[in-house]
Amino acid sequence: MDQLIQNRIPLEQILANPKFKNYSAGEPSDKLYLKNLPKNVTVEDIYWIYGRHFPDEKVMKRDLEIQIMTGRMKGQAFLIFPTVAIAKQALQDTNGYLLRDKPIIAEFGRQTGIPYTENSELKTDKM
Repeated sequence: MDQLIQNRIPLEQILANPKFKNYSAGEPSDKLYLKNLPKNVTVEDIYWIYGRHFPDEKVMKRDLEIQIMTGRMKGQAFLIFPTVAIAKQALQDTNGYLLRDKPIIAEFGRQTGIPYTENSELKTDKM
């Protein structure tokens, strides 16, 4: 966890970037929307960053749903956690984390579910 915190930029620095000046975490939910991801982000990257919020790898792979977007939406992902509490903690711990020199921008996702389109690739062990 220390490595995550040490390799994170503060919210003030995120808001200073004109691209993210209107950032808001949104209403807490069990879903996180990640943006500003490196174009070559992998499921393994996401597991490494968010896996520490689970007791072990087996539970993480069972309970964390990951959808990394492709096509025009590349650089974005949706995560579904088993509880709102875990999602809230994950957002607090990882928003601004520098992944390949790009800060992850995390927001709570809407309650409507993950939009699955031809520009997305579902990456989960549940399917």
